[in-house]
Amino acid sequence: MILTGADTATGSTSITAGVLQIGNGGTTGSIIGNIVNSASLVFNRSNDLTYAGVISGGGTLTKSGAGTLTLTGDSIYTGATTISAGTLQVGSGGTTGWLASNAVTNNGTLSFNRSDNKTYAGNISGSGSVVKSGAGTLILSGTNTFAGGTTISGGTLQVASDDKLGASSGAVTLDGGTLNLAGTITSARAYHITSRNGTIDTGTNTDTLNGVIDGAGALTKVGGGTLVLTGANTYGGGTTISAGTLQLGSGGAAGSITGNVVNNGTLVFNRNDASTFSGVVSGTGILRQGGTGRTILTGANTYTGDTVIESGTLQVGADSASGAISGNVRNSGSLEFKRSDSYSYAGTITGTGSLKQTGAGTLILTGNNSYTGLTTIDSGTLQIGAGGASGSINSDIVNNAALVMNRSDDVSYDKKISGSGTFEKRGAGKLTVTGDNDYTGLTTISEGTLQIGNGTKGSINGNILNNSNLIVDRDHDIDFTNVLSGTGTLEKQGTGNLTLSGDNSGFTGATTVSAGGLMVDGTLGSGAVTVASGASLGGAGTIGGNTTINSGGTLVGTQGSTLNFGSDLTLASGSVLNVSYGAFDANAGTLFNVNGNLNFNANVVNVADLGGFGPGQYNLFHADGTITGALTPGTLPSGVNPGDVTFNRDQNGHDYYFTNTQGMQLGYWDGTVTSASGSLTGGDGIWEAGATNWTAENGGLHNIWNAAQFAIFPANPVR
Repeated sequence: MILTGADTATGSTSITAGVLQIGNGGTTGSIIGNIVNSASLVFNRSNDLTYAGVISGGGTLTKSGAGTLTLTGDSIYTGATTISAGTLQVGSGGTTGWLASNAVTNNGTLSFNRSDNKTYAGNISGSGSVVKSGAGTLILSGTNTFAGGTTISGGTLQVASDDKLGASSGAVTLDGGTLNLAGTITSARAYHITSRNGTIDTGTNTDTLNGVIDGAGALTKVGGGTLVLTGANTYGGGTTISAGTLQLGSGGAAGSITGNVVNNGTLVFNRNDASTFSGVVSGTGILRQGGTGRTILTGANTYTGDTVIESGTLQVGADSASGAISGNVRNSGSLEFKRSDSYSYAGTITGTGSLKQTGAGTLILTGNNSYTGLTTIDSGTLQIGAGGASGSINSDIVNNAALVMNRSDDVSYDKKISGSGTFEKRGAGKLTVTGDNDYTGLTTISEGTLQIGNGTKGSINGNILNNSNLIVDRDHDIDFTNVLSGTGTLEKQGTGNLTLSGDNSGFTGATTVSAGGLMVDGTLGSGAVTVASGASLGGAGTIGGNTTINSGGTLVGTQGSTLNFGSDLTLASGSVLNVSYGAFDANAGTLFNVNGNLNFNANVVNVADLGGFGPGQYNLFHADGTITGALTPGTLPSGVNPGDVTFNRDQNGHDYYFTNTQGMQLGYWDGTVTSASGSLTGGDGIWEAGATNWTAENGGLHNIWNAAQFAIFPANPVR
């Protein structure tokens, strides 16, 4: 029987056999009242029809026709349901309208539209689609094989396994609703997000979507569990992580999203290849690098949660002026910065992982970092601190580009710096380096103080440009063979000797020897040199500036070596001269050559025996300027008494000698002069028996040669 009219009967209808068809493919035909169906009930309209009655019985229900049939009654029939065409909608946005949990053959559209929560346990098959609308939650628990896909337009659709969504060829469309994955699910089906956006709720489970998610809308991830995306997803509306974890990739070479991410949970990158994420990550959540590959962040990220590197490499920037991280970093892998501009990172980096600066720009670290992995500078500049009281690292550095340390306070760095790069000290504070550094690049001191060593250890290698303050503090002897230049100051601290054996003539700043010794075997520039009490100065090179040995200080000289002074030399009262001589050698050079004036102040001269020390007139000083003051003997070698020692100058007043008679008479050769003249001339003459051209150092009485004398042939007249 086919009803095409508008049936207004309110009584119930019973179908005991055959078929009752409502409508015949057109826009008419309706029924009201409940139906007891023991055979076959068909709705066939081309337009929409709402049936509010209750269908019961064991018969079948068929929906045909292009229109939508909406059931708002809570039907309890047990027969099969077939959707041949159009849409069968269960409910109309309220709390009524239902099908019993019987099988549905769906070759059209099956739509659920309830505001409350319901479970549909029937099996859904066919080529059609399922639509979930309405504010409530629908749980599909049957064995579903429908192939037309699922659309969630409102409320929540909950499934415990992927097959509840039908055949894997059927896509899921998120159209303003939520998909609740209530089990541990792995799915290969495609997803589509409309402009109305969509939400996936993982609960506490780990769910993996291997298909591609496309569309113009945004995805929101909720639930404390993990959603793993391994497809090359292209949806364009961005991503929000409200809770739990969104993981891109599963350890392979796939898994990506586009657009920005608002992360208030955890965002994980887990791939084994190099992948770039150009979106902006904001929010309070954690960003995690979990794969063995390289994740490249090029967005202007502002998230405030921690960054965790479990493995692989997290790269910030890609040779451009973009790419950022914020918050603190826990690094067990590799953190790399690769920007072309100046970029400042204020967070704290901890862990055992490494850090690399590979961009052409400057990376400024202002956090007090404690990570222990290697720091490598391949290009650009790594700057520690920004002129304030923060910024530090706690690892060895391989520097093949440029390293800058810039603090306003006093700090120490006890790790090793190696490589071929440059190092610059900026900032008003003092930086003390105590590592066994062997980098070969230039060291520049632009501001503040660079202190090398803390007594027991600390070194640098390479040339130094010092335009501020340099302190060397070592208790062991060290030799600096490179070049020191600049206008700053140099201070020697520590009990050891610092030997300058390079060409340091370009260093014009003042030098202070506060402790230990300074040995100048190369050259030192035009700056003044001051030796403090308890310190010493020596060597065999050249000092260009005025030099003062203060009270308690020591000037050290050794026979066979000459220390040259380009300007004045002053031995203040109370300063000491320690010299070492071997056997007398009239041709041995002077110990100290002073181009300026030489000033003594009754200084004590201590003499050590190098072996063979004996009578003779030993060269001590030469001065191009005037010599003032006098010296007095101090500690002398064994067998030498103070009365055996005198200090005298030549008649020109430019050479100063230390004379040891040691009980012998000194015979001075006076050339052709054979009688007292009041001066010693020396020079050429004939030494022959009976000749009286031997005299005392004052040129007084002349005598013939006495075999007990010690002969001295002065190169210059002596007085």
